[in-house]
Amino acid sequence: MVYVISKIEEEKIMAEKFTKEGLKILAIKLDQALWEFVYAATWLGDLEGPAGALAANQMRLDLAEKYGSKKEVADIQNALASTYYTIATAKKAKREKEEAGRQFAKALEFSDKSMKLIGGFLKMSPGALAVRGSILYQLGYHEPSAQCFQEALKHRGFGWDARAVLEKDLARTLTALGQKDAAERHFKKALRLVGNAKDKTAVRVFKEYAIFLAGQGKKKEAEKYLSRARKIAQELGLGHQELTINAIKT
Repeated sequence: MVYVISKIEEEKIMAEKFTKEGLKILAIKLDQALWEFVYAATWLGDLEGPAGALAANQMRLDLAEKYGSKKEVADIQNALASTYYTIATAKKAKREKEEAGRQFAKALEFSDKSMKLIGGFLKMSPGALAVRGSILYQLGYHEPSAQCFQEALKHRGFGWDARAVLEKDLARTLTALGQKDAAERHFKKALRLVGNAKDKTAVRVFKEYAIFLAGQGKKKEAEKYLSRARKIAQELGLGHQELTINAIKT
């Protein structure tokens, strides 16, 4: 009899705890853990597979669609766009052109969904604009890509590292548009922001500036920046960045 009563009490406690609101709270906690996992997995280059960054972001989206707000869904759609973009750049570095193209297209699909859900281009966050601009650049849509970075740079309140990456990305896109002088100015802004930093941002800026310099026929200077990028990437264990650096020919 005591067992029966305790079991009833246990079920009552569970019924009170596992409400829809309780599940929502648990979903938020799980999303936070999954976000940390995605960040770490992306850093280490563990992107695909059943336990990679892509799968974790898809789980986050499933949770958000059931328990989250419209903005939370849009944010995670953008996170998926970013993950697909990272996968695509890795495929491109490995010379897997067709597969890279498919992954870039998938990235744009999720960026489109996020933009539509959030209410249009001008409602996108600087981070979402940066992701979209990078995807459009890789797909050859250089003018709309530049517009994304220019719009993102109008925002205030984010750190030097994010601004340096945006300046670098805008410079790269302006190079593709044939605006070399403007590109040089934005690269210089990115380099000033990076300064003597030895982090992922420095790797990305040095790598892209090396490509720009090589395109200007400045091979020796390009090699210097590429070497700096490679050294930092190796020290930090940035496998994905090292892969893309090694694929660059100056």
